[in-house]
Amino acid sequence: MNNAVLKKKFRFKDADKILDEIESLVKKYKVECVRFQDEEFFVSKKRLFEFLDGLEKRHINILWIADVRANHFVDDYITIDLAKRIKALGCLYWTLGVESASERILRKIKKNITLAQVLKASEISKKSGINVGFGFMMGIPEEKKEDIIDTVRFALKLKNRSTYELIFSIFRPYPGSELYAEAVKLGMREILTLEEWGKQDFYETKFQTLDSYPWIKDKNFIKLIKFTTNNVFSNYNRAYSWLMWTHMLKLIGIIRIKLNFWRFPAEYILFNLAKKIINKEKKMQIALDSRIECVEKLKYYKR
Repeated sequence: MNNAVLKKKFRFKDADKILDEIESLVKKYKVECVRFQDEEFFVSKKRLFEFLDGLEKRHINILWIADVRANHFVDDYITIDLAKRIKALGCLYWTLGVESASERILRKIKKNITLAQVLKASEISKKSGINVGFGFMMGIPEEKKEDIIDTVRFALKLKNRSTYELIFSIFRPYPGSELYAEAVKLGMREILTLEEWGKQDFYETKFQTLDSYPWIKDKNFIKLIKFTTNNVFSNYNRAYSWLMWTHMLKLIGIIRIKLNFWRFPAEYILFNLAKKIINKEKKMQIALDSRIECVEKLKYYKR
């Protein structure tokens, strides 16, 4: 996607400019943590070292979060020693996009990383004390069930005390990218107007619904995998904690992954049934509260 938009060219702010802006935010707004929305924050060794040196020289005491690539964890770049220094200078958390545990899929999407590098990144994060998050995708054209299962099982290997989160998302074929053109050839209908984009249901894929992806034959399998990985790997407070199901769903999910058993998704069916009942009750309660409010207002105005 970035190559399609940026034509393989980009520019970044120099370290002094970044440090100036951080100092300004700290002074003006008492900011305590900064999230760098930059997919290539670590792409320049020179800038990184200037940034770290600047944090030390200016005595800037702030926490920060950034994205990093697995192929930066090599002997001549991000080693354990450097990671410890990065941690000491405020790095709270970094995220890595893994996408798939299938070497074939990684080559297809031109990720230019290896699973060995991902494992090394995980180990260095653990030893340096930096929390780490890993991102994965499902539903890529030509992806097989076995690829997805291998990816989920690989994610379970990555989970350790330094792993903050492992996120499984549905593949989004952004306009302009090679995979978008392939998706269209495979039968995905193009959305050409802003009006059409506004009518899309972004719940499942943050792009379109799974029904829009004709190359995904077993959509229920993808939904079960996403449901399971959300329960097993996410550290966010679940919206359905009131069900007292959180720990049970996590346990069931771990058993499914370890046994590679994806049949009879009873917990998924029961959860969706319970969610529908709860949502219906909530809507009824909202309607009742609204009527009560109207009655009370009428009483007030008639006085």
